[in-house]
Amino acid sequence: MHLPVLFYLAGFVLTAAAAGEYFYSARSGAGPSGASKKGGAADDRALKIFQLLTSIDCRKCGFASCYDFAQAACETPELVNLCAHSSRTIIKNAHNIWGYSPVFDNNLSARLFCSAGVSNCAEKYRYYGTKSCAGVKLLWEGNRECIYGCVGLHDCVKVCPVGAIELIDNFLPRINEEKCVGCGKCAQICPFDVIKIMDRGSKTYIRCQTRDCGALVHKICSSGCISCMVCVKACPYYAIDTDAKVPRVNNDKCVDCGICAAKCPLSIITSKSLNEKIVSIIEEKCNMCGICAQICPSAAIGGDSKTPYRVITEKCIGCGICVSRCPKEAIIEKMSE
Repeated sequence: MHLPVLFYLAGFVLTAAAAGEYFYSARSGAGPSGASKKGGAADDRALKIFQLLTSIDCRKCGFASCYDFAQAACETPELVNLCAHSSRTIIKNAHNIWGYSPVFDNNLSARLFCSAGVSNCAEKYRYYGTKSCAGVKLLWEGNRECIYGCVGLHDCVKVCPVGAIELIDNFLPRINEEKCVGCGKCAQICPFDVIKIMDRGSKTYIRCQTRDCGALVHKICSSGCISCMVCVKACPYYAIDTDAKVPRVNNDKCVDCGICAAKCPLSIITSKSLNEKIVSIIEEKCNMCGICAQICPSAAIGGDSKTPYRVITEKCIGCGICVSRCPKEAIIEKMSE
């Protein structure tokens, strides 16, 4: 047999042996080459996770291999949610892996801090280069007049391991929070920092992060914050800061009443609690004082000293201010139908 043929066969055998070691030995207790040499607790946990994975390097989780995913998940249990195939099995065996039961409820989600679609913000120049957000940022901070907004080249869509980001008008990303697992890959890859990872419990945020003055924003973008300060004046809890000359929601003070979102003239404030609830007045308890009608920010309560006060459900935004201010506790909240 010719020498080159022998080298070829030898190489084939070695490749097959290496592949067999990687794919099968870990599930029998050895792990990939070098994985168990350290002998640490983290390696043991990674090995246990790896043995529960049913798929072979599908890479849908965003990691190069199943074992890379297992190593990361043993340190950060929340990442288990990234595995579409075996997450439930791993969670079921969590106590055996970590020695305790971690909290796998994912309270984080990605959110987009830009509301300017393809026609809302002016262009500085027409970009014909590589379709990459990182690429266009190298040229004068992007091709849009606003250097703080999304350029719509979809790097975030490409890296999302669970398909939680879709496109609006083939430009602006829309994040499906029901699918999002809060892994942060989209936020890490975005060169303009328009995607941020937030606690799902924070339901109110301003979908614009400009630092420009209102006059300039008004000139270059039809859906950017113009710092009119209507939200600041409307917030009864003083939860909107203006330290940076533009409004920012202070999550420590915000109660998600939704008043700022209802009052924003450009509708760029999102409040996921807006219209979730409405209020109802218990006539038997009402003393006709009229406080609720006076303080209602959406004029959703009608009546006077002679006519019983009633809630106009079409106007009620469910902020709940009247509930806390009613001296007779005659107003209750209920879920909106």
